[in-house]
Amino acid sequence: VRIFFCKQKPASELKECDWSSDVCSSDLMAQCEYLFDKLTEVEQKVKSSEKVLLAMDHDGTVSEIITTLADARMTGSMREAIKNLRDNPNIYVAMISGRILRELKDVAKIEDIYYAGNHGFEIEGPGYKNVFNDKEALENIADITEKETKKFENIEGVWFEKKIFTTRDR
Repeated sequence: VRIFFCKQKPASELKECDWSSDVCSSDLMAQCEYLFDKLTEVEQKVKSSEKVLLAMDHDGTVSEIITTLADARMTGSMREAIKNLRDNPNIYVAMISGRILRELKDVAKIEDIYYAGNHGFEIEGPGYKNVFNDKEALENIADITEKETKKFENIEGVWFEKKIFTTRDR
């Protein structure tokens, strides 16, 4: 398994503020390669593979890197390119995000692909649906979210996005 990193800039050019906490850790980055530095190799691997899974993050990968997460949208040409990939019977397309599943599907607007929302706690695609549903764990997440929110509520520029399964801080 090879992990190719595909942001709009090589890792060496990214600043910490370009990354959301759900996308990158130093451990993960040590294993990643910048996709656009390896296109020839990737093309050869894809052509020689019977099936390919193309999984991509929405925010900052198929959409532009922007200041306000809520404004992240992919262009029409990107949407069409993803639909073309989806229509290839040898390619499975998945979009992954820290966003809740409903919101991810609303901004992506692409039918018949796999979506992993809420950092993978909600997964849905053609013929598949799995939603994390552990009541005790959800109560623990809610308690932790409340405590962490209180710790940081008076720090300018820090906000928490409360979700069903996770909390995103910025």
